[in-house]
Amino acid sequence: MKRFNKIFYSTLASSVIFFCFGLILFLKPEMTINSISYLLGGILIIVGFINFVKYVLDNDKVVRSFDIDLVYGIIGMVAGMVLILNPTAIATIIPFILGMIIVIGSAIKLQYSLVLKQYERSSWKPIFVIAIISLVWGIILMFNPFQGAVVITKMIGIFVMVYAILEFSEVFFFKKNLKMLHDELEK
Repeated sequence: MKRFNKIFYSTLASSVIFFCFGLILFLKPEMTINSISYLLGGILIIVGFINFVKYVLDNDKVVRSFDIDLVYGIIGMVAGMVLILNPTAIATIIPFILGMIIVIGSAIKLQYSLVLKQYERSSWKPIFVIAIISLVWGIILMFNPFQGAVVITKMIGIFVMVYAILEFSEVFFFKKNLKMLHDELEK
């Protein structure tokens, strides 16, 4: 039972941490996106600098002539600077790409629904409606990607908070049942 109590309190602590993280994602999505951009930018600058220094310090001319550490170094440092100086860059790229994928998929579904309509299949209507809704969502993501990133970050925050509540509830009920089982076995 003591061993389970350790697991219970550990799960309780992780649930609280997850819930707080989800709450931050939900309440402060812009701050979260900026923090991720700064962190990723810093990592890219460090990795780029390491590759740059590695290239400069390499004395083997044969290896150096075919090595692309200088290229990786410059690209890493420039990309890192872009993310630090423009933290919304990453938040606009990902939703834009996601929007493009959604628009392409929606166009395919729209075409499919029109083919079904042509063959007088009744299933064309729900496919058509879903394709139009998806198309609009994809276009919104493409033309307003930062707001799309904020909405996505808030949704992730909600999912993380729900997960934390479910995880805690599951362990709480398991502990209650384990205690009842333990009491029955001791009788």
